[in-house]
Amino acid sequence: MDGDHLVCSACWGRSNGVLVLSKTGLVWRSRQTEAQKKVAKDDIADMRWCAVGARHCHVKVTTKAGKAVVRFTELKIADVKAICKYVEDVWSHIVDEETLACSGHNWGQLAVQGDTLNFVAQNPRGGGGVGGVVELPLGLIAQCALPSKTELEFQFHDDDTVAGDEEALVDMRVYVPADVATGGVTTLAERLKNEVVDRANIRHVTGNAIVELDDAKGTFVTPRGRYAIDLFASFLRLHGKTYDYKILYANISRCFLLQLPSSTNMAFVISLDEPIRQGKQRYPHLVLQLASTPEVHVDVKLPPPDLDAFNGSLHQRMTGALPQLVATLFKHVVGKKVFTSGSFLTHTRTRPVK
Repeated sequence: MDGDHLVCSACWGRSNGVLVLSKTGLVWRSRQTEAQKKVAKDDIADMRWCAVGARHCHVKVTTKAGKAVVRFTELKIADVKAICKYVEDVWSHIVDEETLACSGHNWGQLAVQGDTLNFVAQNPRGGGGVGGVVELPLGLIAQCALPSKTELEFQFHDDDTVAGDEEALVDMRVYVPADVATGGVTTLAERLKNEVVDRANIRHVTGNAIVELDDAKGTFVTPRGRYAIDLFASFLRLHGKTYDYKILYANISRCFLLQLPSSTNMAFVISLDEPIRQGKQRYPHLVLQLASTPEVHVDVKLPPPDLDAFNGSLHQRMTGALPQLVATLFKHVVGKKVFTSGSFLTHTRTRPVK
């Protein structure tokens, strides 16, 4: 206690810092960087603490908007007692204790609360919940998919701050029993997936698509399946039956248009600096197989003044062979050079591409 302030050591994420409580709210400042986190007292709706092990505690702060703002970790038990007393005396709030499940039960309730996905274990003999198991900010979720009607898969953004010898959560699957009350129209897993996708803004994009290529235009060999491709000003979006991806143009290193051997099809390859992921499988190269025989039409949704900047390379209605159209769009909209096959042939008079 320092006058009207309470000062203690605490971690936010992986960073060690100082937590300061005052009459107006709380602020956390990193010891290593200039990072800080502020929460005004009037914005705080709830504070809870929980013991983690024998010597340390966590404190979770929730705002009135229902968002779990931050969880401060590595707090000493004496510091948590001081925080509880300060908040009660100065802020007139009560810091309740939060129970964590440690029995090993993996059955319970999975629900979205604000901007957090919470899993609370239940007593298999009845009697309600036995404590929280997992609490995940929705902003960490990169993908939410349904591998089956009763299985929900979460994939998380790669943490580039994790050292090579450290472990990090990248994927989690949960079993969600079928809901007989729906009569088979929609499953509980589907409803939960839709809520997570909506709250986590996984499919949320800003602006209008410049070009839209439906999933019938071609088939992806890797990752296998059909995906609709939407080209925006600074990123592209792949929309499939199970997975969706948002890929920044800055993450695309180069593109290739290659003739497949003994086939009229072409392979359009998108090479990425940071691979996309499906479960444990990572894909540094996206391979789209395109048929070169039919002539197709593609609309470019840009007004004439914006099209003038491409010096006649793009038009509002473009017609031609699909592989050449895709290569042209990626060259000018995405802004990446497209490498093509030269005149070289193998001794069997085929292209050296498999």
